[in-house]
Amino acid sequence: MKKCAAFLLAAVLLAGCAKTPDGVKSNTENSRTADNAKNNYKKIAVSELDGESDRLNEYISEQGYEDRFFLDEDIEINSVSELYDLTLVQADDFDSDFPKLYGYLYGRDFYEDSGVKDISELPVSDEYDGSASFFIGETYGQVQFIDTSNIDPDEPGQYTTSMYTYPNGAMYYENNAELFPSPHFKEFFTGDNIPDNIYKMLDGSEWSLKECADTSIKTLTELYQLYDSDYEFKPFLAIPNETEEGIYFEIVMYRTYKGVPFNNNMIYDPQSNEQCKTMWYECYYYGRDKLTLLTGVMGTERITRAERITEDVLPVTSALDILNNELAEYIQLEIADISMVYYNEYDSSEYAEASKKYEAGGNEALSDNESRLLFYHDMGGAPGTEYHCYPVWEFKLKKDLKADDDGYYNSDFMSGDAIYVNAVTGEVMLFID
Repeated sequence: MKKCAAFLLAAVLLAGCAKTPDGVKSNTENSRTADNAKNNYKKIAVSELDGESDRLNEYISEQGYEDRFFLDEDIEINSVSELYDLTLVQADDFDSDFPKLYGYLYGRDFYEDSGVKDISELPVSDEYDGSASFFIGETYGQVQFIDTSNIDPDEPGQYTTSMYTYPNGAMYYENNAELFPSPHFKEFFTGDNIPDNIYKMLDGSEWSLKECADTSIKTLTELYQLYDSDYEFKPFLAIPNETEEGIYFEIVMYRTYKGVPFNNNMIYDPQSNEQCKTMWYECYYYGRDKLTLLTGVMGTERITRAERITEDVLPVTSALDILNNELAEYIQLEIADISMVYYNEYDSSEYAEASKKYEAGGNEALSDNESRLLFYHDMGGAPGTEYHCYPVWEFKLKKDLKADDDGYYNSDFMSGDAIYVNAVTGEVMLFID
């Protein structure tokens, strides 16, 4: 059984978001290279990007880069047909969508189950005492559901089914998740290489990992279209986790816009005025078509501006030229993956100031608004936060993934060293520990 806590989601978020290591350099700490645009690096139309990507290995040979850039054999650069300069705004009313999200995930009517005609009629409290299945968090405004019907009277405060939805779009859902073992796996698959392998699940059913990944795409697409979304979803990783009773699937998903994914490296430093947030989701299944857990802990953003880019974009070959010229003279890079992605950044000066006040005087030094800013910052941004997203070439550096003596992995697949080249300005940004 799960221990009940009004701020369970906050604990999950704080545990999962590590502060950026000191060795990581953000775009504010790097030497900026926006003047690359004034140089003679080749720029082309968006429609020509794929053709230039196809000749990357040939170009490396032509330029004599073989001793500087070492590419994995299975690198497949994503196809790009449309590019945009985007403005995103963090949701500021996602809590109001709780009734329809609840209905979709649990297959039941919120109003019948809660006995209210509007969510504003729900009790307000920051302390769950078992007296209500539905309530609103007093401090942060999250709508919460805890299934009190399966709580053992001899173990007060325990539950296996719950849902939390926050105004900024962060959500946490679990359904009969009585058993949630730690990840324990000997194999994992990237999004483009998920096999049709059949596994025996925890509930005794049998299911294909590929079918599960497809189901996750369908689930997230339908779920986020309930409130208006221009995003699409694709699997990043598929992991069959092992237990003594069987397998449970973990599918890590990322967002795309018009086919181009968003960057998932994260700058989390309250002292920096410019930051970048990760945008991914996780789905867990204990049985065939049985979604047991879904997390969208970094919030949700609505697209408010999409300005299309058609010309004057740096192809991957030019991005490599920039890396060759801008990085240390004798650097050698082992590159595991190359993609065109949307890098997102936002002004976090308000959070930085609130963080300084907290460090100096603790919670008592903060206003209610400053407390909310810090709390939501840990979830990827307070309601109304604005993000600027622009296309960059992402060069993921090879990560040494080692299994333990028994052949099991225990690695953070969502993080890793990377180098970014702004596809319009040529600016280089390093995320290297």
